[in-house]
Amino acid sequence: MNNLTYTSKDNSSAAYSELVSSKIVEKTIQITEEQDKDLQAIAENFNISEDTLIFYALGEFIKSQKIKAETEEYSGIEKVILGAKEISKHKIFPKGYRFNRDELYGEYNVRCHTDASTS
Repeated sequence: MNNLTYTSKDNSSAAYSELVSSKIVEKTIQITEEQDKDLQAIAENFNISEDTLIFYALGEFIKSQKIKAETEEYSGIEKVILGAKEISKHKIFPKGYRFNRDELYGEYNVRCHTDASTS
């Protein structure tokens, strides 16, 4: 694996910002040749270094496992609600947006009620 080297293409990434503000511990990993080819292709596709990709992917995996561990003690519906809250942290609706079920499902409700009355 390459040493932690960053190019200008990495400087705007969240992973790079986290790296420069964190104490870094160097690790060596072993991957298959196929994983190496995939890693190279994905890093090239995102225009980032392989190190940045690994750092970011590992961070996301660890975060998902922490969320999973936190939710394991909850029932099914509680897990759904916690998952929805997590999604809502990243989903931003336009300013002033209000959910309107009738507006959203209006055409569907008309079709359902029309189909039911004609049967």
